[in-house]
Amino acid sequence: MPVPATEARNLGWATVRVAGQTSAQGPVLRRFRDGRVTIDTGDRQITGHPIGGSAPRGWWAGLMN
Repeated sequence: MPVPATEARNLGWATVRVAGQTSAQGPVLRRFRDGRVTIDTGDRQITGHPIGGSAPRGWWAGLMN
């Protein structure tokens, strides 16, 4: 049987600090109540606080799909 498709939600994009001056950017997969976000970097998922405050959710976010 085929696996049912999961519905993708667009939660915007974010930049997260990884270590020191290193950062990673990608689409937001999950938002946490404490302000952290999980992003998809292409080869792994990273959770952290977005650089510059909360991850944006502007009208342009729909263009990134």
